[in-house]
Amino acid sequence: MKTILLRKDWMSRPILAKEDVANGLPAGYERFVFKLPETAQSAGPGEKVEAECAEKLFLTSMCLQILRVKHRRIVAFIRPNELWLEPMPDGLAPAFPGPENDPERDFFLKALDVMGIVVEHKEDVRCLPDGSFYLPLVENGVPMKVFLGATFEGEA
Repeated sequence: MKTILLRKDWMSRPILAKEDVANGLPAGYERFVFKLPETAQSAGPGEKVEAECAEKLFLTSMCLQILRVKHRRIVAFIRPNELWLEPMPDGLAPAFPGPENDPERDFFLKALDVMGIVVEHKEDVRCLPDGSFYLPLVENGVPMKVFLGATFEGEA
């Protein structure tokens, strides 16, 4: 049996209904499945934590919502290794691709760090058309290294 955890909005209403989970993804939503440790060919440190990464991203998404940080919300977590993500917003662009050390982006990352959210790669931060910052969490099938308090265990 699988455990299904559904995210709720600010009014404590599920973002997706249980019927959506039973019938498949609504249009625009994306399903992302992490490797399970027992299916990994070699037991390398990165493969051992793939399923744990799904849970960490789900919990990080919840904390980002509480902190009111704009991000691609994970609307459902099906244990042990499946995430459902809301659609990406239109007009998403790299956050200030010009300078390497952008003071606004660096301040945003330091503010997140103070709140306990670690973003390992500056280039993962995106910019919305209104100029605000946005974290995609999973983009083009690749999870970002954004975690609550720490990085992957056992990662070099």
